[in-house]
Amino acid sequence: MAKSNSVEKTTANKASSTSTANKNSAQAKQAARKGGDVLDFFPIKSIEKGLITFTNGKYGKVIRVGSLNISYLSSDEQYSKMRQLANVFNTVNADCSIIKLERKLDLTASLNKQTGMADLLERKYADKEMSDKGYEQRKRQIQYEYDLIHSYNNDYPVMVKTFYIIIYHASKETVLGAADDAMDKLYATKLEPKMCGDSEIKTMYYYFYNPKGRRKESFFEHDEIDYKKEIMPETMEFFSNKIKTDSVYESIFTTYEYPNEVSGAWLTPIVGLPNTTCVVNIRNVEQATAKALMDKAIREVNTQILEKGKMSENMAKRAQLESFVEVLREIERGSEYLKLIGIYVMSYADNEKELRSNNRKVLNQFKQHRFKVDKLPLRQMTGLISMLPTPRDDLILTNGRDIPSITLGASFPFMFQDLKDKDGFLLGYNESSLIFFDPKVRSPSRTNSNIMVIGKSGSGKSHFTKKMFLKMVLEGVKTFIVDPEGEYDIFTQRLGGQTIDVGSGNNSRINPFHIFGVMQEESGDVVLTDEQIRDGYRSIFSSHIQFLEQFMQNLIPDMTNKEVARLSKIFNEAYELKGISKYEDFTKYKPEDFPIMDDAMNLIRKRIKELSDIIIKDSNRAVEVSSELNDLRNLEVYMDRLCGDGSLSTLWNGPTTIDTKNSDLILFDFRKMTNSKNDQVMNAQMMLVL
Repeated sequence: MAKSNSVEKTTANKASSTSTANKNSAQAKQAARKGGDVLDFFPIKSIEKGLITFTNGKYGKVIRVGSLNISYLSSDEQYSKMRQLANVFNTVNADCSIIKLERKLDLTASLNKQTGMADLLERKYADKEMSDKGYEQRKRQIQYEYDLIHSYNNDYPVMVKTFYIIIYHASKETVLGAADDAMDKLYATKLEPKMCGDSEIKTMYYYFYNPKGRRKESFFEHDEIDYKKEIMPETMEFFSNKIKTDSVYESIFTTYEYPNEVSGAWLTPIVGLPNTTCVVNIRNVEQATAKALMDKAIREVNTQILEKGKMSENMAKRAQLESFVEVLREIERGSEYLKLIGIYVMSYADNEKELRSNNRKVLNQFKQHRFKVDKLPLRQMTGLISMLPTPRDDLILTNGRDIPSITLGASFPFMFQDLKDKDGFLLGYNESSLIFFDPKVRSPSRTNSNIMVIGKSGSGKSHFTKKMFLKMVLEGVKTFIVDPEGEYDIFTQRLGGQTIDVGSGNNSRINPFHIFGVMQEESGDVVLTDEQIRDGYRSIFSSHIQFLEQFMQNLIPDMTNKEVARLSKIFNEAYELKGISKYEDFTKYKPEDFPIMDDAMNLIRKRIKELSDIIIKDSNRAVEVSSELNDLRNLEVYMDRLCGDGSLSTLWNGPTTIDTKNSDLILFDFRKMTNSKNDQVMNAQMMLVL
């Protein structure tokens, strides 16, 4: 060690990596004499097939862990997640570490997607699937999106929190088994774990040593590179209160005293600090040792209670004593474990001024949450060695703390909810990261594609929804919008979409009798028999008759069940008269082939005449047919508005006139119906459109 300006300092250089084609070996040897080799701080022998072999003979497996904002959950659900995380560490019969790194978000895939969207747009325009105006608007939006993502990827990189759990043990089999067990338990927490391969592990170490680096995971997929030299910085200088590498300044802190009581997710404020790397080393405590430690803690609290003190302090101590006794009982039952943990935070910055500012934020956060901090003066090298993602920790015995596994689970550091779907489009950003969303993605926490946008007036609901629709349309997703208030009319026009005024009737009619249902596509090697195909079409027909019944009930709520049954029979007859069989492919029929409301009305009137003639010919049968006759006369009155020149005939009495095949953006405009204040008509039309 050499003294420099009253600051203790030692230097390590990566001599072999600083040699280039224009440097001779003598210069390299001279550089090497300045200090130790930085590769000494990378005690890894090999990384092969997802397994780390350390120079001390131990092995390691790395699991990448997602995040989950449990603050959105109920108290019971939060406790369940914390207990599940505690079970993860109870299951792992080996030492482990939680690592939080900040990594540059790689947006190359998103840029490639924008290029693909531009190509799709050109093809659609060439096929005349949109107007010139729509083409220009879409092209402008795609270019804007590309420029925005490009700036985030290159000029203003976005740093995202990335979490890992590393498991260490001297036995390879134990490490592999513990990692598999941890994966199973982590799945239950919905943290979406992923076992890391070689390139991901190397990338993790790269960002640990180079927190502002820009290497992509794909860089370490090439076997020919010397990954150790690529991971390690060129130089590392250790001062009394900081570390200087060739790219950043760093300071390392650890805790030596914890608050007696903590709330849920108590580690999140520490882990969440920007411009920091956080490591939590977790060591197993044998059951006999754990019991002895708890006995000692109980005796100490008992002694403090016996000493004279304030009533409030005694009450707090008694509550603490009860919790210690309960933990001891659970340890004796084998349902609870003690873990020795050490918490380390490395603050980093581009220069010393920024480092001092970051350090103040770290210290304030620790102080605010009642942790006592060891700044590690003259021990920055020891701090770095202790927090390295390796089995070694030289400070945990002096600065570590024994805590129950449930308290460790309650730390729940993985709180930073992000949304980065692989093929998603950029929706915006939150306090953690950019948001890339793909509604087609399924996960344990997203079981369907239904979305509800909620917010007070003026909070941005419409803006968000239009943005989402825009991205989906540009992506080639066929989009239908049901608009009660005309909010999306201009939006649809600008993008060259199709607007259908469902309140006008003639040019935007949907015939309720038109059967749109189709058979599901055959999957795999399954071939349907003729009987199965007939049953399939019959099921479609039956479902449509049920739909017609519900449609009429929504429109005419005064109808009795008996009247609905009679109307259903009329509908079946209407299809028969048109020559439409319930066992056929309905897609082969043209819109004018299906029955309309007039056809149903003609059948009702025909049946009324038949029944009336029966009564005229034989008055004794009046009682027999009167019930059906009364029902049909009621139906005639109900249906009168829908047929001929009735007030609603333009809406539903006639063949379907709309065609949505030639547009990828279709707006159903309900403004006229909304303004008419006729809820029954609007609900029936809404049901028909949907």
